[in-house]
Amino acid sequence: MKLSTWNVNSIQARKERILAFLERESPDVLCLQETKTPDEKFPAQAFQDKGYHSYFYGQKSYNGMAFLSKQPMTHIEKGPSPFDPAFGTRVLVGQWGPIKIVNLYAVNGKELGSPQFANKEAWFQQLCTYLQQSDLTETPTLLCGDFNVAPTDLDVHEPRERVKELLLSPEERAWFASILELGFVDCFRSLYPEERSFSWWDYRQLSFPRNKGLRIDFILANAALQKHILSCRMDRDERRGDKPSDHIPVIAEFSLF
Repeated sequence: MKLSTWNVNSIQARKERILAFLERESPDVLCLQETKTPDEKFPAQAFQDKGYHSYFYGQKSYNGMAFLSKQPMTHIEKGPSPFDPAFGTRVLVGQWGPIKIVNLYAVNGKELGSPQFANKEAWFQQLCTYLQQSDLTETPTLLCGDFNVAPTDLDVHEPRERVKELLLSPEERAWFASILELGFVDCFRSLYPEERSFSWWDYRQLSFPRNKGLRIDFILANAALQKHILSCRMDRDERRGDKPSDHIPVIAEFSLF
């Protein structure tokens, strides 16, 4: 199985890049975040023409989730309990064969100590509650998406200068760690324990050419899938060229199916 996750920062703006990615990489499943389009405007036909089924949960201008899958998915859940609908369209869950896939776009938090930061903590608490209520021992499960946290210093280009910034704070790192403590492993870090690589670069201040990035996009696997991880990589080329997203795809392969 080959799975990818990608915050595309508007599916309408990135549609042609997504179609080219599907042609080039041919993932079994592509998890998308920040589609930023209501369901009635989702370009499902374009992906169907490439051989992909579309499942989406969107809203105008903000947030928005989608699965693109070669084979039909089942048990699609949009914003399942206990996620608060007030946080927007941030969670899409589906069953791909025997694998449960949880597609996530975490609250950003805006500024340390702000009401939005408190909302981010609440959202992560809801995620932990959701996972605790799920059967994570018998069901192979993947968590994929933009977690808006750089969990270690290896995931930051200049860690000692930025520890008090949003996405890097001790509080946010503790929230991310609480997910791993429920029995998940970071697929990329499990294979590359010392590598400093990034999945997001700000559009401003020449961040990408200067490689001033963060790793905030993840594929996490539970115990039932950990031994099946074959590879995990980030497609840095997707940050180049015309109209890129500020995020790049993360791609993992598993020795199943």
